[in-house]
Amino acid sequence: MRGLTGERWLKARIFKIAFAGRCAIPGCRNSTMGASGTGLAAFHCRKHVEHKARHGSHWHGTYSAAELKPYLAAASSYLRPRAESDRFIKAALSAIALLLEEAGPTEIATRLRGMSPRRRARIALARLRVAGIKPERFVAIVLAITALIEEDPGSHRTKEFRTVQIAKSLHRLASGTHKRWPFVDHQV
Repeated sequence: MRGLTGERWLKARIFKIAFAGRCAIPGCRNSTMGASGTGLAAFHCRKHVEHKARHGSHWHGTYSAAELKPYLAAASSYLRPRAESDRFIKAALSAIALLLEEAGPTEIATRLRGMSPRRRARIALARLRVAGIKPERFVAIVLAITALIEEDPGSHRTKEFRTVQIAKSLHRLASGTHKRWPFVDHQV
């Protein structure tokens, strides 16, 4: 790095360190995607980049329904008496109810490819509406996930992780398409 001075030297040094090293996750011995030439991730290997794409965190997995259940019960018991008196909870419930009403028609999961993220989100909301999920459940899930993340010492406390966990928890309520084919017996 001879001939470089000041800020340009620092950028070149950071680039060299980032693309020559190992994954930043403790215990991982894989090369970064940048160093191995398989991608542009400067600080993480392919395994941890894909983990983040699925779970919202490079190292923390998705919370199971069993882990979420006690927090969900506590959040529901907190919301029930306050749903009519607290104006903020009332506003959140009415906003979610409006989103569910305006979500539009549902679509089977195999037809979602190529649609914009906004359209896919509306279809997911329409699935929740058809499944009969109440707005109170939405708010309870958000409160439960937030409490669980705050109480878990090994959790990842970023907005993206919280958003992914909330979305996965809601998706479990009405995921996929279940088609029933009518059976007609012509011999009767």
